Amino acid sequence: MINIDDQVLESINFFPEQVKNSLEKSLKLNLPKKYQQIENIVACGMGGSRFPHHIIKELFKEEIKIPYLINDDYSLPGFVDNNTLVILS
Repeated sequence: MINIDDQVLESINFFPEQVKNSLEKSLKLNLPKKYQQIENIVACGMGGSRFPHHIIKELFKEEIKIPYLINDDYSLPGFVDNNTLVILS
């Protein structure tokens, strides 16, 4: 039987490598100019999937100049439109 605590610890041990990998990949991204026109961000995640969004929101609170909502629901908020960046995790 798999112990949940062991799985959590194993996941934590992979975190530094995941951060490094994510940073390397993000530096290679070439996003369209129209993405600079977004008016708000909705980051969707439940359980552990929402933790990276909290980290990003806190680490970049001085740089993020538009509303950044962490959504832990099965549906999107009513204000989401073509000018919203929606991140699913």
